[in-house]
Amino acid sequence: MGFEIAWTFGELESVLASVHGIDQSKRTAFQSRLKNFHRLGYPVGFHAVKGKAATYTPLQIIEMALAVEMTQLGLPPERASWVLARNRWPILMATEIVGRELRQMPDAFSSERGLAERALSMFLYFDPTALNPLTLHLPAKVLPDLDEAANSFFYGGMGIVREGIAAWTSGQSARLSLINLTAMAGNVATSPFDEGSNDDLAYRRDFFRLLEESAFKTREEWGGGDEAEEDYVFNLLEREMVTDPASLADHASIPLNRAVRYCDEFRERWGGGAYDSNPQT
Repeated sequence: MGFEIAWTFGELESVLASVHGIDQSKRTAFQSRLKNFHRLGYPVGFHAVKGKAATYTPLQIIEMALAVEMTQLGLPPERASWVLARNRWPILMATEIVGRELRQMPDAFSSERGLAERALSMFLYFDPTALNPLTLHLPAKVLPDLDEAANSFFYGGMGIVREGIAAWTSGQSARLSLINLTAMAGNVATSPFDEGSNDDLAYRRDFFRLLEESAFKTREEWGGGDEAEEDYVFNLLEREMVTDPASLADHASIPLNRAVRYCDEFRERWGGGAYDSNPQT
C-alpha cells in the first residue's frame, strides 16, 4: 500500500522556504505571499475552507512551487497567476511527463548533486517582459492577447530547447526565462524520511505517481481540454513555424495523427495547402 500524500500549508511553506533559502525572520512575509496566490484564485480549482486546515495534493504542491519560481523571475503575483492559469494545458502536459520520468527513477534528484544527467529535463520557457505594464494601455486581464509572457509560454525537453534557443532569442526579443520543471519537482518532493533510504524512495515514487496521474486526470477532465490543446498547438505553429507533423508531435507530446490534422488545418487557414502525410516517392 502506498503513501497518501497531502501536505498541510505549514508543510508546503516549510519546504518552499527551505528550497528558496528564506530567512527565518522573513517567513511570515513569505507565508503571506503564498496565501496571496490563493486569494488570486491560484492554483486553479483550489479551495481553502475557513476554519479548516487546507491540504495540498502533489499537483497543487508543484503548482505552488511553480508560482514561487515565476515570482523569482520577476513577475508579480497577479501576473504570475494569470500567466500560469492561461497556460494550464502545457503546464499539465509537462507536469505529467515530469511525474512519469521521476516515478521511474525517484533517486534521480538529491540535495547534494541536484538532478542526475540520466533524467529527462522538461523545461518551461517564456519571455517574462517585465516592462509589460509600461507597454500596454490596459491590463493583461482586459487584453490578454497582448501579454507576451502568456503568449510565449511553451514547454519542451533539452533537445527542443537546444534546437530553438538561438531562434527564440534572435528576434525582436533577445531574452528568455527557463524553468527546469523536472529539477524543481525533484527538489520540492521531499519526504519525512532520511534521504536515499528505502522509505524515502518509496515516498518519492508515490509522490510522482500521484503527480503524473493527477496531471493526466485534470487535463482530461478539465472543461475545454481539446480547445486548450488546439490553442496551444496553433500558437506553437505560428510562433515557431513548425511544418513537420513528427516534430510537432514530439514537441507537443501529442499523437502523430493529431499533429498531422493540426498541420493540415493550420495550412488551410493560411492558404498553404494541407500536409501530405503519405508523399509519393
